[in-house]
Amino acid sequence: MRIDGKLTKWNDNRGFGFISSDHGGVEIFAHISAFPNDGQRPKLGEPVSFEIETDNSGKKRATNISYSARAKIPRKNQGLARKSREKRGLISRITPLLLVVLVVYGYASYVEKGSEPAEARVHEASMPESALSRAPLTTSNSDSELSHAYESGTSNLQIEGSGKVVTLLSDDNDGSRHQRFILRLNSGQTLLVAHNIDLAPKIDSLVAGDSISFYGQYEWNEKGGVIHWTHNDPSGSHVAGWIEHNGKRYQ
Repeated sequence: MRIDGKLTKWNDNRGFGFISSDHGGVEIFAHISAFPNDGQRPKLGEPVSFEIETDNSGKKRATNISYSARAKIPRKNQGLARKSREKRGLISRITPLLLVVLVVYGYASYVEKGSEPAEARVHEASMPESALSRAPLTTSNSDSELSHAYESGTSNLQIEGSGKVVTLLSDDNDGSRHQRFILRLNSGQTLLVAHNIDLAPKIDSLVAGDSISFYGQYEWNEKGGVIHWTHNDPSGSHVAGWIEHNGKRYQ
């Protein structure tokens, strides 16, 4: 049975909130994965229609959520919007590559003239000092996928990766409890990790500067994105995730 209600609480960074039914009663937990994957983010206070399911632990949550007041975007327009995002992402990746090609070509021509040792010039002439200080030594495939997901506004991406903890945040105890920290990838992109400590053990030994590996779901936001679902799903309806720290897996 579908129920009409309103989104009364929403945390866009963590991708969940609560819905109040028009008929009253307790607020129902709502996860971003239950909303339409149409590129539009949920907005606090907007009317929605939903169904309710109960997980194995007896907790109720909203499912099959739809926006009551939003006009549906025609498929043709969705495709155009997606192509536009992909085009912007492609341009942003091609431009640095073109710059590198031009630098390498100029460097090779300069070396042929034999005026200076090669290594002394390429680092000084090719990039400004600020860019050199930010340039990663290596970038993994997952870093590239996460970079593309951020540029294109993609969410609901199941991905494995790794990075270094740069900031520890206080636990979020609103609703399901989450351990939170900021992770920096080798590419320089930052991610907020929201690790559910009601469903998985807390990483008590974690400190800034530690390296971790993760497997979870990426959700877009303007600050770089969020990784969550780093745990087993008691209902078995979602892919199990994890975090590894100092050789121990937390899930």
